[in-house]
Amino acid sequence: MTFNKSTTPKIALVYDRVNTSYGGAEHVLKAIGEIFPKAPLFTSVYSKEIALWANTFEIKTTFLQKVTFFRKRHQLIASLMPIAFESLKLDEYDIIISISSAEAKGVLTKPNQLHICYMLTPTRYIHSHRKEYLSSKNFLGWPIIKQLANLMLDYLKWWDKVAAFRPDIIIPISNLIKNRIKEFYSIDSETVIYPPADIAPRITSKRKVDFPFYLSISRLVNYKKVDLSIRATLKLNKYLVVVGTGVQENELKKIAQNQWTEKTTNETIYSLLDRAKKQNSKIIFTKDLSEPDVNFLLTNCKAVLMPGEEDFGITGLEASIFGKPVIVFYTSGVSELLENGINSIFIKDETEQEVIRAINELENTNFNQRLIRSKAKYHSTEKFKTQFENKILESWKHFKLNS
Repeated sequence: MTFNKSTTPKIALVYDRVNTSYGGAEHVLKAIGEIFPKAPLFTSVYSKEIALWANTFEIKTTFLQKVTFFRKRHQLIASLMPIAFESLKLDEYDIIISISSAEAKGVLTKPNQLHICYMLTPTRYIHSHRKEYLSSKNFLGWPIIKQLANLMLDYLKWWDKVAAFRPDIIIPISNLIKNRIKEFYSIDSETVIYPPADIAPRITSKRKVDFPFYLSISRLVNYKKVDLSIRATLKLNKYLVVVGTGVQENELKKIAQNQWTEKTTNETIYSLLDRAKKQNSKIIFTKDLSEPDVNFLLTNCKAVLMPGEEDFGITGLEASIFGKPVIVFYTSGVSELLENGINSIFIKDETEQEVIRAINELENTNFNQRLIRSKAKYHSTEKFKTQFENKILESWKHFKLNS
């Protein structure tokens, strides 16, 4: 099912910000961009140096882009994001598709425009994870700063609840997010469309290593709970490879104490693992890896650790492509597509003890790698693109009939 070329609507994409390295949300955005290759991408700020994955888009930014300093530090101007998105000029487009976990859903549209939001999550730091956000930075504990921060968050929460009613249709990425939308906005969203796993380029590495290790592929931020993976593997005297960047990196290295190492500039991933084994460095930090290097790690790891509650968690599906089980929090979005004891071990609490229990259970479970791989193919990017495009087309036809 595709749009009729003679009546093709003009489409624009809107995304919160394009200033992060490639992750699950970015894979979703790129897939949607492939469905609608002529659609420009509107966003608050854009960092070409960091978001290398975005060079295929025609990117249009808000006035915030004029201040170079803020392109990589959007957190400092959170209070300006509402007005920035409201200032975007979208009048010439028939369909606006916002892909949002924050402010992009709040763009202003007219009655003759269809606004569809593919919601990654209601804004975490003002709803579900507000307390965590306020406790994550020491300076936010200072009385005056804390008071000002709470005033700002109250304003953003008010605006966010208003903005949530601007899309004509909200499509959640998981039932977890569907329930959050109902809880925080009192909105009944559409049927879930799950994000895709990046199956096509995931080629099993031919290179094998006799080096048992667990794997974490994640942004290094508090809610991902990478610290639990580090503490648990250290307690069990296991190796853990941590792939990712983020504000929590230095804190995680402190947790690993003197038992960590990291990849040097020109070091290969193979040399890194060999050096870590010789040094008995249990926690191995690395980042900005090539696709073959990530494939190599997924091929050779024992399992992928995902102890924090994920809005979805695409890495969990990507592990399945390689026949590897996942230790995952039981309410995470991806757990809706996984089966405990078949391709995953569920954990019920975000605690070190529960991760230790799950690792011990995993090591005493015989997983069928062929079965795990077979289940992953049902969540390909191509299937997602077909499903998503059909939903947009059906929504547009219904919108035109009723307008």
